[in-house]
Amino acid sequence: MLGIDPRCELTPETAKKAKSQLNEDVNTTGAAIDSVRKLYYTRSDINFRQNDDQFILRFLRASKFNRDRAFQILCNYYAFRQKYKVSSESLSAENPLIQQALLDGFPGVLNDLDAFGRRVFLINAVNWEYWLYGYKDILKAFLLSLEFLHEDENVQVNGLVVILDFSGVHFKLASKVTPSLLKLTIEMFQDCFPCRLGALHIINQRWFVETAIKLCKPFLKDGIKKKIYVHGNNLSTLHYMVHKEILPTELGGLKPPYNHFSWAKQLIGCNYRPGKNVNACENNNATPELVRARRVELVHPSANDVGPMTAVDDALRMEPLPSDENEELEEMMLFLDY
Repeated sequence: MLGIDPRCELTPETAKKAKSQLNEDVNTTGAAIDSVRKLYYTRSDINFRQNDDQFILRFLRASKFNRDRAFQILCNYYAFRQKYKVSSESLSAENPLIQQALLDGFPGVLNDLDAFGRRVFLINAVNWEYWLYGYKDILKAFLLSLEFLHEDENVQVNGLVVILDFSGVHFKLASKVTPSLLKLTIEMFQDCFPCRLGALHIINQRWFVETAIKLCKPFLKDGIKKKIYVHGNNLSTLHYMVHKEILPTELGGLKPPYNHFSWAKQLIGCNYRPGKNVNACENNNATPELVRARRVELVHPSANDVGPMTAVDDALRMEPLPSDENEELEEMMLFLDY
């Protein structure tokens, strides 16, 4: 179980950081929130679904309490969802395609914070089973995870770090991410979510990944470009910025190997949906049997399912569970059975 309290208030140390780095003043925070809320009426084209203080405060913190900038991110947040039809029903841990992405570790979240108090995302790109779910489902899983993490006010202030590992990724897999999908990713994370990105670390990349990075750079703001670190196979430079004490052994760290079912267990266990009361997440009911059954159901749908099937779906229905899938499920059972 990850040590995340979805409604955690600021620690004294983080409160000091909010004041010194984000211009947050407890004496004027209420007025700042109201000033953003009053701007809702200037954009009749946007359906603002939330207007509570805690929600608006996220955008003020992401913009260092610049009212106009906060409102612009807020507008982008909703405009993106309207443009790409990301509804509250589809952006949910109950969505089977999002569940599959989560179970494959998209994303993973380390238990420990980095030296600056930031949450650390770990993504192993090679885990993508692209024949089961699409890249947009991965983006939704990321978006859902960001929503959950930002229920914690300390994440809103401290931000997060992303480690993107391309070990074992071949060109066929990488080619599934088209330029239009790269542009969609940039649009989604750069301007449409109140997130404070501390750093993006890219490791074990091959030439085609470096080509994709070059394609993306013209669309990135200077502030984002400065936060991208390409390490290649040199993990010592990664360890200088993200200490070995919090990293798993596969990244040269001192922690046990990362189990990518851990984050999925937390979100799927409470059927998390943004805007929904997250108290249920504190009483996670994802038993080993439940998550195992869901994994089998997702990979091997019922033969009685009358929905449209692809050739891959047919093959999955006809073949027994592969031995490596059984091993993966046993690993998950061991992890969850505590």
